[in-house]
Amino acid sequence: MIDIKILYLSFHNNLRKVWGSNAIVSRKDVFTKLGRQFLVPKQLRECALKELTDMKLLERLDRDKVKILDCNLDLENSSQFFTNLKLN
Repeated sequence: MIDIKILYLSFHNNLRKVWGSNAIVSRKDVFTKLGRQFLVPKQLRECALKELTDMKLLERLDRDKVKILDCNLDLENSSQFFTNLKLN
């Protein structure tokens, strides 16, 4: 079974591609992306945001703003990614 954290890392990587690291975006934009691209139901988006915050991929600045934090894991370098997951 695939660990859900892999999907969160993928989502975080997508956010960094669109807005860049350390960018401050609206919560609404993050929720829209969760719904449209990752098909997360509305009632679970707040939970997903909390889990992304717990993983230190996002930081809640206030009620309506979220900061995209930098991550050392490069998903574009698949060999490094799979080695870290011990899938190679």
